[in-house]
Amino acid sequence: MRQNKFIFLLLFVLFSISMLHAQTGVYDVRFAIPDSSIVAFCNTQQLYIDIEIKASSTAREFGIGEQNYRFSFNKKALANPTIIEELDLKSGTPLPSPGGVSFYSAHNLNGSLDSVVSYNVEHLFGEGVLAISDDWLPVGRVGFDVIDPFACYDLMWHDSLTFPSTFVGELVGLSRFDANEGSFTNNSECYNTLCLMPVELLSFTGEASNCNVNLLWSTATEDNSSHFIVERSEDGVHFQDIGRVGAAGDSQSLLNYEFTDTQFESYSYYRLKQVDIGGRYAYTDIVRVISTCFEPDDVIDVFPNPVSYQDLNVKLQSSVTASARIMVTDINGRVISETPVQITEGSNMLQVSTDNLSSGTYFVQVKGEMWNSQVQKIVKLADE
Repeated sequence: MRQNKFIFLLLFVLFSISMLHAQTGVYDVRFAIPDSSIVAFCNTQQLYIDIEIKASSTAREFGIGEQNYRFSFNKKALANPTIIEELDLKSGTPLPSPGGVSFYSAHNLNGSLDSVVSYNVEHLFGEGVLAISDDWLPVGRVGFDVIDPFACYDLMWHDSLTFPSTFVGELVGLSRFDANEGSFTNNSECYNTLCLMPVELLSFTGEASNCNVNLLWSTATEDNSSHFIVERSEDGVHFQDIGRVGAAGDSQSLLNYEFTDTQFESYSYYRLKQVDIGGRYAYTDIVRVISTCFEPDDVIDVFPNPVSYQDLNVKLQSSVTASARIMVTDINGRVISETPVQITEGSNMLQVSTDNLSSGTYFVQVKGEMWNSQVQKIVKLADE
């Protein structure tokens, strides 16, 4: 009987020690963004994040067994989470730990919800990988498609109070216990905080003047800046390139830039694409310019369109009688031809030759001394 009591007491002590050790194993988790991901995020809109874990205290350590890392993301910013790479906790690869090696099955995202990632690591055997407080241990790398590069992706860990919660199993000998959660370091960064602009922009403005739009911007500093792409939109959503302006490269002083747009609409939206020497880029805020150059009835119609070998007809309903010019420009804003015409108040039918146009896309506009018509796009076909 005494022997049985001794054995029972010994088992109880061992169990208590194990439980005591298990309860002192406290883990911290965090998100880390690798440097290579920043370039990918800025240029190809692919974001990578690393899941990392460590023990919370220098006096504590524990073996990592079963793991379920769960966190939410902003589905308006990110989509399609996938495992890009298994890191230090590689499946099927022996890793050193006290008393032996540990193996894990292939990492998976099974059970992920609509906007919740459940990164799972199944422990197969052994004492697990030893996590210490001074060393963040990368578990795995998850990739996302970036849906909106200007939205914040709001990576939020799920603690024990959030379903489904993060779970980490602690290994003591060959027994598994639930490790206690410590800190959860979230990450709510946005595009503009990761993709550092190659310039420090002080201002970007646009104003209508003499039937043109003058765009002006200033930079306080520039770091490896290459050039600016000027983009225009009719609706503030869909933009097209209309020009390129070289940048200084490196500067610590105030610099001023300008660009003139001659093919604008009555309402036009503009933004700058700032590009650095390495090809990374970032966009400025959008500015809207309202032009008073257009007469209410100065709307033109052009036909045939596409046009091949024949003259182009330009139908204009004008509110004035005046001398004007039919301007044809290419997609880069270069003037290809200017045809003087005389227009009268009311309906006008004008013609312009297309003999000097090679096949491609062009823009047609009628310009007076103090007014412009709207712009119409035409396509010139190759002569038969």
